[in-house]
Amino acid sequence: MEIIDRAIFVGVPVIVAIVTAIIAERMSSSVLSKFAATRQLPQSALHLMKTFVRWIIIIIVVLGVASIIGISLESLWVAVSAIIAMSLVGFFASWSLLSNTLAALVIMIWRPFEVGDRIEILPDKIVGEVTDINLMFSRVTTEDGEVVNVPNNTFLSRYVKQMRKR
Repeated sequence: MEIIDRAIFVGVPVIVAIVTAIIAERMSSSVLSKFAATRQLPQSALHLMKTFVRWIIIIIVVLGVASIIGISLESLWVAVSAIIAMSLVGFFASWSLLSNTLAALVIMIWRPFEVGDRIEILPDKIVGEVTDINLMFSRVTTEDGEVVNVPNNTFLSRYVKQMRKR
């Protein structure tokens, strides 16, 4: 019996909050459509306003339902910020990987330089012979005998001077 009481005590307010949100979204959509028609706003502006209002309503409902269920806003904030942080780290990691891989593909197709070529990367003033090109880096051996691993996307964002072919 206690489970049924708890379900009613929590379930009814959650359902009321969701139904209220749906009604609020429909009413705001109608009001915004009338407003846009009287002001002769473009459809793109109307769509942007409706999307903004919809997301505000969704956030309010999620916070309200979390409060009804008994989830503290502090723990919800911690969970959301952790998910956002992990997503950003994953995004930047994959962006770097994809950027270098696509740059390697561009280098292999258009061949601005090849293994054995002597190049200079400007304005970094890295001068040397290309000894290897792989998916992430191109190896350049300088005149001093040092090996510099240059990320492939560097070649798409810098000037590369091909000095001579070996």
